[in-house]
Amino acid sequence: MTDVAATKQKSVNYSLEFDGTATPTKTALFLLLVVCWLLPGLIGHDPWKPQEAQTFGVTFDMLKSGQWLVPMLAGEPYLDRPPLYYWTAALFAKAFSSMLPLHDAARLASGFYMLLAILFITLTAAKLFGPRFGRVTALLFIGSFGLLITAHTMLADSAGLAGAALALYGLAWLPGRVKVAGLCAGSGIGVAFLSKGVMAAVLVFSMALAPWVLFRVWRTRAYGQALGVAVLAALPWLLLWPIALYLRSPQFAAEWLWLNELNDFSNLFSVETLRRAGYYTSLLPWYAWPALPLVLVAFWYGRKTLASNEKIQLLLGAFFGLFAALCLLGEMREVNALPLLLPLSLLCSSQIDTLRRGATSALDWFGMMGFGLLAGAMWLGWLALLYGVPKPLANYLQIYLPGHRHEFELIPFTLAIALSMLWLIAITRLRRSNRRAVVNWTAGITMFWMLAMTLWLPFFDEAKSYRATIAALQRALPATANCVASRQLGESQRALLDYFAGLRTQRLELSATNICNYLLIQGTRQSPSDAEPADWKLLWQGARPGDNTELYRLYERKRKNKRKS
Repeated sequence: MTDVAATKQKSVNYSLEFDGTATPTKTALFLLLVVCWLLPGLIGHDPWKPQEAQTFGVTFDMLKSGQWLVPMLAGEPYLDRPPLYYWTAALFAKAFSSMLPLHDAARLASGFYMLLAILFITLTAAKLFGPRFGRVTALLFIGSFGLLITAHTMLADSAGLAGAALALYGLAWLPGRVKVAGLCAGSGIGVAFLSKGVMAAVLVFSMALAPWVLFRVWRTRAYGQALGVAVLAALPWLLLWPIALYLRSPQFAAEWLWLNELNDFSNLFSVETLRRAGYYTSLLPWYAWPALPLVLVAFWYGRKTLASNEKIQLLLGAFFGLFAALCLLGEMREVNALPLLLPLSLLCSSQIDTLRRGATSALDWFGMMGFGLLAGAMWLGWLALLYGVPKPLANYLQIYLPGHRHEFELIPFTLAIALSMLWLIAITRLRRSNRRAVVNWTAGITMFWMLAMTLWLPFFDEAKSYRATIAALQRALPATANCVASRQLGESQRALLDYFAGLRTQRLELSATNICNYLLIQGTRQSPSDAEPADWKLLWQGARPGDNTELYRLYERKRKNKRKS
């Protein structure tokens, strides 16, 4: 009877211990968590300004024109970066456009590259530290604050991140498998280049080179040979598209190389270097949370032993190589720091079992309390959107997005309820350990993101989409209008006009002569119109809901001055 009672009591109080051992249950829960983190936000909304609209604009132009060699936006060359991500997004759009809107299908490319990045960082951890460290590294990686938005956005940076993860996986094969290490590192450099350009390739190469430069233990013949193989493996990626572009148009090739790519190298070793260093140093504490603070705690208490660990030195070298390259090159942008999350997540996971319990308990408590409060706030805000209670919050949301009418949707509501309950179960069923803090944190950030992308998605989409604005412009534009000029119209707006309305304007920035009878100007509410009152009359003006800055004005040429189109 005692044994039966004990067995029954154990089943009632069953809890799951996340200790790195593999069981079907834990593997299934890990995969479920990754899917719940990855999928929400990839579909269900329009291209959002600014960068999603530009990226999709190039992808849409490829599909519309069949011109895949030269990136174009609304019919004009757009040589901001090489075309690997655009190619991938166009292929996904072709494959899934029968099931999804074209922009949603294209955005799946970001999910594909993020899945590759997660896979490579998991394999890297398993190769360096053993299979027990693969899952916890992946959870630390996807639990980073800085990754959350970019991972679900139509940006070429996700492809560049996958390239960096592949290169780091190659380094994990050293010193034993030189060819494998070099091929993976070189392919990673190539993927980064063909996604984001020369700066991204230099960034990843710096990550691979720095351990060899900084640490004697890695300054070996095998490492040098791997770097040589990497350079050879990267060459096809680095040369084929630029050569094809040059053969297509030397002018386009020169514009891409000199105006866009080599411009990143214009401020080497200048005061800008110090500004970049300050920018990325101030960015990392929240951007790389929770990996960075846990790494700092681990190194504070274990600095004597960790300093001599060759695998730790490999990852430290990779981090410092990336950081140095970021300080030397390019503009200061959050997404440029994404590759830093790779070595930081690996460094953190390598020490997860030896960390002081107080540090992980603090993270665990902060995650449970913080995400619990955020979830409560999101549910309360959803009630305010739907039913107008509490009234002060409902009034504030109406001021932020005037005219928005939120509607109850059963499927998003069911998903939001289910994930909220799963989160509560997870934080109460996992046994207390250092790894539990990581699982709870990532489960919390996943719940928060899924609530945002289910309950709040219509609100965010209306605030960030240009669909309604462009529809209003179309209604104001006469059906007989076959020529519309534009002034100061941004790239995002030109891309979405092409997608939503099939309208490509004649830009006055390229030709001062306006032969069109209609003129669209992008400006601000404070600035006066650039159109001449004597020649033009205002036909329509509008803006995105809740946008107090941008204002679009459509003018018609007065009849007495009309020219034949």
